[in-house]
Amino acid sequence: PTCVPPADTFPPAAPKSLAAVASEGAVSLIWEANTEPDLAGYIVLRGEAPAVVSVMLDGENCWEGYPEDGGPFLDGLYDALEQVTDIRTATPADLLARRSELPRLGRLHSGSWIDADFHVWAGHHEKNRAWDLLSRARSVLVEKGDAGPEAWEALMRAEGSDWFWWFGDDHYTPEKPVFDALFRGHLRSIYEACGRPAPLGLDVPVAAPVAAPGARRAPLAYLDPVIDGRETHFYEWQAAGRWSLSGHGGAMHASASVVSDLYYGFDRRRFFLRVDFVAPPGAGRELRIELLEPVAHRVEVATLGPGDPAVERVADDGTRGPVGAAVCRVGEILELAIPVEALGIRPGDPVQMLIQILEDGRPVESLPLGDALRLRAPDESFDMSVWYP
Repeated sequence: PTCVPPADTFPPAAPKSLAAVASEGAVSLIWEANTEPDLAGYIVLRGEAPAVVSVMLDGENCWEGYPEDGGPFLDGLYDALEQVTDIRTATPADLLARRSELPRLGRLHSGSWIDADFHVWAGHHEKNRAWDLLSRARSVLVEKGDAGPEAWEALMRAEGSDWFWWFGDDHYTPEKPVFDALFRGHLRSIYEACGRPAPLGLDVPVAAPVAAPGARRAPLAYLDPVIDGRETHFYEWQAAGRWSLSGHGGAMHASASVVSDLYYGFDRRRFFLRVDFVAPPGAGRELRIELLEPVAHRVEVATLGPGDPAVERVADDGTRGPVGAAVCRVGEILELAIPVEALGIRPGDPVQMLIQILEDGRPVESLPLGDALRLRAPDESFDMSVWYP
């Protein structure tokens, strides 16, 4: 059984016989003692200027319960406020124009109307990724400075709270993929206005699309493959995550699909990737891993011809360097092992990446189509979760 203490929603009685006694540099307040047993005390507020009460009404949630979306109610409310003499309405701009000096708040509490915190808009990995994408786009816009009003309007649209309301699993709408695409479209407009290429991460939905039945599975256990470019034994990749791409081609132009299946997973120190090809891809093609989360990295395998190709990290400025202790072998299949430290992955991190086939330096296939490989780096609870899901 679960015990939930009842919330005390009843305020104490107002002080009786309240009197103020002035003295030099002080004001003393005196009232009759309150005998309520659960009274902790009163909060006394002091102000030197006429009080201002802010009335802030939510944009749409309540009005759908009113006739004509609340229009007649609001008209009646404003008419009544104009008739009374003890209330004067004003906008924030009116108040600022009247008063040259305003008091400063020492602390600003969260203004959320749900639990007085922001868990509805932040915390879930979808919401957090959306904030990351927004933050990066805003940084590009601020750095550019003179991108024009359209770019700033796109930013303001993307900063609307409702995008983050629908990300995550606490609210449902069948239109989530539409909202997802619109949100990323606003961010893409910012990059275009700044003359910058949009990052590849904006091609990947913030929320994972629903995959076709049997198209993918999560890793089941730690892996220990032999990196030799072939299926060494039947059980070598049986516990790996798998994304079957048959019938889900990801060609970015008219070339035929190159990859049939992706296998992936971890041991305690390394990330593993296996790529099965429809036909030998040839030495003129390369493989790129675009890590989107938790840290942006680009890793490329120099050639898909048979052998032991170099595994290189590619920086934003195009400079290349070897990925220490990474091993790759291309034969019947491609097998790759990369230390997780080299990718900035820590235990428990959510991981998202794209796999791309390159030809003449240009992507010709991006996998999986319309999504990313999504998995979580194993932590100390991984072995237990395998046996007790």
